[in-house]
Amino acid sequence: YYLPKSFLVRVLNELTNEELDELARDVAKNDLVDISLFLHGGFNLGSISEIVETWLKIAQMSHRIEVTGDIYKIIIEHDMGQKYSYLIKGISRYLLEVAFEKKSTCDFTENAVIIKVEQ
Repeated sequence: YYLPKSFLVRVLNELTNEELDELARDVAKNDLVDISLFLHGGFNLGSISEIVETWLKIAQMSHRIEVTGDIYKIIIEHDMGQKYSYLIKGISRYLLEVAFEKKSTCDFTENAVIIKVEQ
């Protein structure tokens, strides 16, 4: 479903950090697993990476992916505010650290997220 950016920002701004944490966990644990299984027939780091890259292209979000040695870094510029950054951080943390047991860091600003993963 398509939701206008302004609508999504307004809805997210009404949520507390605890509600955003719960939403991030649910999206990572349920929605992204289902999408990965449907589109790729499995749930692994490669399939999630492809889904994220496709989503960023479709959403026309500025992003850059860098691979340096064993560090995979994705920088996302979204211009959707602090709450959106917090949500993306929560989703990535749950996926990387809980589901895939990968060491990661996530820094964010009001309009950008930088996720680093050790491969």
